[in-house]
Amino acid sequence: MKLKYLYTALLIGMISSCAKEDISSLDNSNECPLQINIDKACFSDSNASRSEAGASTTSFQENAQIGVIVTNQNGEILVDNCMFEYKDGNWSTTNQVDISVLGKLDYIVYSPYKAEANGKKTLSELKSLFPISNPQTSQEVFEQADLMYATGELTSMSINATLKHAYSMFALSPRKTFISEQNAHFDYIPCFVSDIKVQVNGQETTGFIFEGKEYRFLMDNTGDVTVKWSYKYFDKHYVGERKLGTPQASHKYLSVDKLIPEPFNYGLAEANAGDFYCVTSEGIQGYAIPYDAQWLLPYHKCVGVVFWGDKHGNDDSVYPETFSVKGYAVALNDCSGNADGKLQWVTDINNNIATDNNRSKWNGYTNQQTIVNSGKQLSGFPAFGACVNYPEKAPANSSGWYLGSFDQMAAIHVSFGAVNNSLEIAKGKKLSEGEYWTSTTMDTDVKNAAARNFTGWDAISKLKTESCLVRLILSF
Repeated sequence: MKLKYLYTALLIGMISSCAKEDISSLDNSNECPLQINIDKACFSDSNASRSEAGASTTSFQENAQIGVIVTNQNGEILVDNCMFEYKDGNWSTTNQVDISVLGKLDYIVYSPYKAEANGKKTLSELKSLFPISNPQTSQEVFEQADLMYATGELTSMSINATLKHAYSMFALSPRKTFISEQNAHFDYIPCFVSDIKVQVNGQETTGFIFEGKEYRFLMDNTGDVTVKWSYKYFDKHYVGERKLGTPQASHKYLSVDKLIPEPFNYGLAEANAGDFYCVTSEGIQGYAIPYDAQWLLPYHKCVGVVFWGDKHGNDDSVYPETFSVKGYAVALNDCSGNADGKLQWVTDINNNIATDNNRSKWNGYTNQQTIVNSGKQLSGFPAFGACVNYPEKAPANSSGWYLGSFDQMAAIHVSFGAVNNSLEIAKGKKLSEGEYWTSTTMDTDVKNAAARNFTGWDAISKLKTESCLVRLILSF
């Protein structure tokens, strides 16, 4: 019999596990849609699956593409590499396919789609289009070789395909684990791990670091495989070896070297200058990520960089009773201002307020509260209003953003190199050599406030109606 032209569409509800996805096809009385149900593929073996290792399951991203090939029992191609594209939660194709069903039909569903697969009808032909690259130095290179496929018999206009990986994967994890303020455990490869060398059957290969937790690369599945590795962590060298036999397709072989045997606490009280200050996904709680766990940053929301650990002895600000200072962080970016990004301390000098003029005090929080609680319109104090209106809201277990005092800004200067390096790593804006406002009033003239730059140590006396850069800080 003859089927009508196919207009195929898939609607996929994305989920985080390896369970089957719910898919339905478009219903159109003038078309005969091919329904396709796809299970996500996972690497797994007796040691760990992706989910058990804390990494992501295989999933389809926006604009991902898969191919469908259908042949009859004579080996004739009936559906030649039909491409489906994932957009806005749906899989669809606009290709029109004329199929005559004369008997047994076989299908191949594969990912990622390649136009070069036109005319290909066997798995071995497909696999030749996905050679394993060496080095595999990026996730993009890895995924381009990571062929996933499913084969089966098409007995109706419905394909139930469970994709699996054509290759196996080896993952090396020189790991540390820290426990955050919220008692969450985070595994990571320290950035100080160096000279990573991996050999597969004597041939050196290179992988990429996945989600900051594993060093990954694909392996072919022909013959026995022995993997050897070595790396350096500070002044200690590590070596290892694992004999895999013949690796199985779709299996992940994970080897973990624990650089520190047990998880260690790294709460806010342990934070040091250069660490990353992050907030939970709800933006409610703040926590610190150590500098050497910087590979984790893409998977956390960083809002600042620590510039001082512990409460400073000159901080006599009166914080809420439930709050105890453990350290201080500077915001990732300057506050927006006029065309050159600058703000006034006060707009009208006749509306001026004199904050504390002691330049050795760490009382930026108190100075901020003096302005906020003055009863005057905050819009008249742009540099202080920017603290309240800063788009990245401060978490509940912090003081909230405020304009730092002179000596607090000087402390950033002390750790300037480490802070600026971490700001760049966190994709923030490095502190410039321009003049930044502090919340400290000059002792010589209450119409002036102390500004400072990061090239000198002295206070710069500026009329408060002038404009300077503004970078906020908070206590945590």
